[in-house]
Amino acid sequence: MNKHKLTAILFIPILGLGGFFLAGYLQQPEQATGIKTMTSSGPCVLSQQCILKADNLQVQLSYSGKMKTSEVINIHLTTSSPVDNVLLALSDPKKNSQPAQLSRADNHTQWQGQYRIEPSLDLDNLIIQMVVISKDIQYLAEVRPRL
Repeated sequence: MNKHKLTAILFIPILGLGGFFLAGYLQQPEQATGIKTMTSSGPCVLSQQCILKADNLQVQLSYSGKMKTSEVINIHLTTSSPVDNVLLALSDPKKNSQPAQLSRADNHTQWQGQYRIEPSLDLDNLIIQMVVISKDIQYLAEVRPRL
């Protein structure tokens, strides 16, 4: 074995470990993930609009139709920045709920969905539970609106 092969055999582990640690050091940090809570900026009145905020995301929630049992209502949601998905549930303190995924209306900032109000749902104590997913962040909200 000549001196060139011996030098190469000795340097291979050093170069391998050095490259491994250097690649980990130069790798871009991952985007922050997590769960954030949205809060209402004032009284939540669904017949007009309910505004929820968290960090730089603002959500406006409203509905059209008659909020009565066995009626169909249209839920409209607008976000200040594009989001990937919106899940919404109408529930009451007895845990009767109607979860559903809203569909995109125009772009990633306009969302809509239709709900049939079930007779078991207590409309006097209505709770809206919502999850808005934007990239790796989930924004959660639970509000008791005035109708």
